[in-house]
Amino acid sequence: TLWRDRAQVALVESERMAALGRLAAGVGHEINNPLTYLTLSLTEIEEHLVAAHAPAPVLAAASHAKDGATRIQKVAERLRGYARRHDERTPLDLRDVVVAAVKVAGPHVVSVARVDFDLQPVPPVLGDESRLVQAVVDLLINAAQAVKARPGAGSILVQTGARLTTEAVVTV
Repeated sequence: TLWRDRAQVALVESERMAALGRLAAGVGHEINNPLTYLTLSLTEIEEHLVAAHAPAPVLAAASHAKDGATRIQKVAERLRGYARRHDERTPLDLRDVVVAAVKVAGPHVVSVARVDFDLQPVPPVLGDESRLVQAVVDLLINAAQAVKARPGAGSILVQTGARLTTEAVVTV
C-alpha cells in the first residue's frame, strides 16, 4: 500500500503540473498577442517623437515603455516555453498561420502598404503555431519597413504554395 500511495501522489502531482502547464501556455499566448500590438505602437510613437524633436524626457519615457513591453513579452514567451514540450507539434495549415499573422501585424502594415494574397493549398506542416505566426509577423513588419523606405512601392505580396507537392512554402 505504501507504493500504491506514492504512485497515487505522483499521479496527482503529474496531473497538477500538466494543468499548470496548460494554464501557463494560455496566459502566455493571451499576453503575447496584445503585447505585439503594444510594442509595434510604441515603436511607431517613438519614431514620431524623434521626427518631431520631442524633449529628451519624453523620448526616454517612450523608450522605457517599449523596454517594459519587451520584457513582458519575454516573460510571456518563457511561460509558453515552460508549458510547451519541444516534441509537441501540431499539424497546421500555413494559410491559417498567414491569416493570423496579418491580423496581428495588420494595423502597422496596412498603414504603409497594401497586402495582397495568393494563398494556394498547401500540405499540412507540423509546427508550433505561435512561433510560426510570430515568424510571419516579423516578415510582414520587415516588408512594411522596406516598402516605407522605398517611395512608390505600395504592396506586399504574401503567398502560400507547395514545392514538390510535399513541402509547404510561405513567401512574403
